[in-house]
Amino acid sequence: MSYSEAELQTRYRALDSGWHQAALDELTEIIAHAEAGGYHRLAFRARRDLADRHCVSGQWEKGFPLFARCLADFDSRPADFGPHEEYSLRSWYVRTVTTMAEYPEISVEQVTGLHADMRRRFAAHGHSLAGLHTAERWLAFVRGDWVAEENAYRQWHLAGGPRPNDMWDFENEIERLVHRGDPASIERALALAEPVLDGRLTFAVTSAPIEAHMLPFWATRLPPERVAEIFQRMDRGFDDGGPWRYEYPSKIIEFLALTGNEEEAFDRYQRRMCHFTTLSRPYGRMEFATSSAVALGRLVSLGRGPEAVPCRGCAGKKHPTKTLSERYFELRTEALALAAKFDARNGTRWQTEQVTRRLSAAPILEFLPLRPGARPVLHRVSPIGCPPDVAVHAARWLFERGFVHEADEYVELVGESTDAAVAAGILELKARRAGDATTLPRLREAAAAFTAAGELLRGDLCLVVAANRLRVEKRWAEALEELSAPLERLRDRADPVSIGHAEVIMAALQFQLERDGSGYPLLEDVVRRAEVIGDPRLLGEARYQLAGMRKWRDDGAQSVAAEYIAAVCALAAGGADFRAREVLNKLGDFFGRTKDWPALLESLDRCEAALPPHAGRLVIAGLRRLRGETLHSAGRDKEALVELSFAAYEHDALDIHGMSKRADWVKLAEVCAAMGDWEQANRHSEYVCAWADRARRNGPLHDAATMVTGRSVLADSLRELGRLDGAVSEYHTLVDEALAADRRPSALYAHSQAGELLLRLGRPGAAATDFRAAAELSAEVPQTPRVLRTLRMKEVIAHVRAGAVDAAEVALERARAVEATDPDHAARLDLAAAHVLFARGHTAAALEQTVRAQETLHSAGYHAVAGMASLFLAQQHLAAARADLAATVLRSSIARLSRHEPVVTELSALLTSIEAKRRPQPKEE
Repeated sequence: MSYSEAELQTRYRALDSGWHQAALDELTEIIAHAEAGGYHRLAFRARRDLADRHCVSGQWEKGFPLFARCLADFDSRPADFGPHEEYSLRSWYVRTVTTMAEYPEISVEQVTGLHADMRRRFAAHGHSLAGLHTAERWLAFVRGDWVAEENAYRQWHLAGGPRPNDMWDFENEIERLVHRGDPASIERALALAEPVLDGRLTFAVTSAPIEAHMLPFWATRLPPERVAEIFQRMDRGFDDGGPWRYEYPSKIIEFLALTGNEEEAFDRYQRRMCHFTTLSRPYGRMEFATSSAVALGRLVSLGRGPEAVPCRGCAGKKHPTKTLSERYFELRTEALALAAKFDARNGTRWQTEQVTRRLSAAPILEFLPLRPGARPVLHRVSPIGCPPDVAVHAARWLFERGFVHEADEYVELVGESTDAAVAAGILELKARRAGDATTLPRLREAAAAFTAAGELLRGDLCLVVAANRLRVEKRWAEALEELSAPLERLRDRADPVSIGHAEVIMAALQFQLERDGSGYPLLEDVVRRAEVIGDPRLLGEARYQLAGMRKWRDDGAQSVAAEYIAAVCALAAGGADFRAREVLNKLGDFFGRTKDWPALLESLDRCEAALPPHAGRLVIAGLRRLRGETLHSAGRDKEALVELSFAAYEHDALDIHGMSKRADWVKLAEVCAAMGDWEQANRHSEYVCAWADRARRNGPLHDAATMVTGRSVLADSLRELGRLDGAVSEYHTLVDEALAADRRPSALYAHSQAGELLLRLGRPGAAATDFRAAAELSAEVPQTPRVLRTLRMKEVIAHVRAGAVDAAEVALERARAVEATDPDHAARLDLAAAHVLFARGHTAAALEQTVRAQETLHSAGYHAVAGMASLFLAQQHLAAARADLAATVLRSSIARLSRHEPVVTELSALLTSIEAKRRPQPKEE
């Protein structure tokens, strides 16, 4: 089948910008049809596009034959092409030949032969040779031939050198000096980069590539806070731009690994591995393999070698599992093998020496905090190769600190054990993990199993856990009975920490049952002993219970807050990050009931100042999030935005199973919306809603209620940005999600907003459906009669505009049935009735009722609804050929309304239309 050039152009313009197989296949087909039809310029453009997409996908070599074909076509029929193709071919030639140097299977002689061809072509047409010298310099760079590199660099400068304010040319200057590596070159690079560092030199695009080169040198020369600021700025730059060559994420991974941030380096490595499998450019593969081997080598040296990792890090794909050590040696071997290939082609040892040097490099710093509050990760023993009894102990330690999914890894590792004590431990952990009706009997079964295995202490501790379960269920008398006997035995033979945890539960029970009994003194005694023992987790649990008791005794807000703060700090010191975050939220709830935001902010400041030096990132992020929410509640949204942004990005960086992170982005979007920054509100809410949509494919969301708010902000942001069709679609999605989450007020709001927008879009029939649905929902969601009456009034108006007058009259009768409780009741009914009268041809009566409704609504302060009346009144005057009266009504109404009211847009548009028609036309001479 043949296609015209116009048809092929349409197909080409309809293509998205991706590099997925469907897009590549479509481009290939367009090229074939363009060739067959003799549409050479279209074929050229499509080939260039196809080559670019192959480059982005990491398969640069697939672009080489496409370039060769375009060059041959240009040479054979120059008359078919114009200046655009000639310029495109020159820049493409430079990039292609430069990239060929990164393929060791392409000989130096082949590349230099192409350099000679470029020189001939460029010189023949009087073009600058700067691009040629760039390609020559890069070949020398890859070979490590610094004499040739220096000569090409000087020639590049003579041919014009760096373009003014061009980031990539400036980056070339930095990169060559950094790769040389001698002290004089590094000092020169530092001097060149200094204006970028302090902001005196900026570019039209992000300076992130320059910062990636310089960070290892700045890390030892600048204060840690300044380095962290630069790192975050660089990270944002890479996030906002791209796609980027693999060399840049490689540099970041290596920098993280050498500054004590191995966990984050490993996380970034895993995220990149999926795409790395398709990367065929050898130089990029060598760089990434080297940097990743540096990161994994650090983890191996920290005892993580036996840990299992997916072979390629691809979610949802089946790949053989390898240990971290195996992946390290695999990447190391690949890096050295590729370096050897380059050296064999280049006739040097440069690449092998560089790779070997990087693989054996010492850390730049023991630890560099790259985010406020960041602390070095305490590397725990790997589940792989862990003895069963150690695995049970590790699982229990993690579970008691809130890391339940990590604890599951150890439980799964043990499986079915023949050792009686280990089997009892697994039974205990599974019972505690279940948290359902089976928990109590299984805990008692585990206690009996421990006793039978001779583990009497563990058996009693199981019964303590069972008693605490009863306490949580508010079965206090049963809990006290369950706890009494094991606590007595523990006091005879257990360690002080185990006794202390049991006595915390006993004190809480005594307080619940007696209030003024012995619970409070017992707890104070536990606090004193915990301080002497030096067990922070026990101290934290005891101080948390004391806070609850002080709150009940009405000891004063400052005393209660002091106990909560002490509990948070102690739990954070004991590694119980999740528990510390729970107590932080309790502190927020305590002040939130009275809305004493200044007192809560002051308490959070005291808490942050008192946190131990090694407090986990989860605790710090939780504190910053709570502060952000509090600032938002206090109306200090600009400050709230800073805190919530930190919390959202920090939580995203934490790889903790089962921790919901979407709520942070929802709250961030809410604050942006409150500030009127609808672009950012849209960005954050769109991100989190897309995330939730992907998660829904795996089952119901645990945070569905939170995501109703996120969807609402997304819909509102689209409305405010003028993307009305998209907003309507999101409001309708919000209806479904709100009803599924039993958030009916949100569903009512969504129907109402969708109806408003559909009216503005000229789709009144659909608007009437939404208004009717909102009115029907109001029966399930208690609303004031005014809200219901307004919905019915808008339903009437929508039906009239859609020409469904009978349906409008039915809706009008429903509006009349609403209880009359407000002074504007009659005015709203008048406006609804006026629409029906006008539709039936009773124009005088309609006009009279509209004027009356408009004045009453304005007098009562309901200017937005009065604006709707003004719009309808103006339309009636226009129907009567009185454009002058219509314009007067519109001007008067616009002057009384806030410019942010949606109806002002409609009023202004109608006024503009009237004035344009009344404006005298210039006479023809």
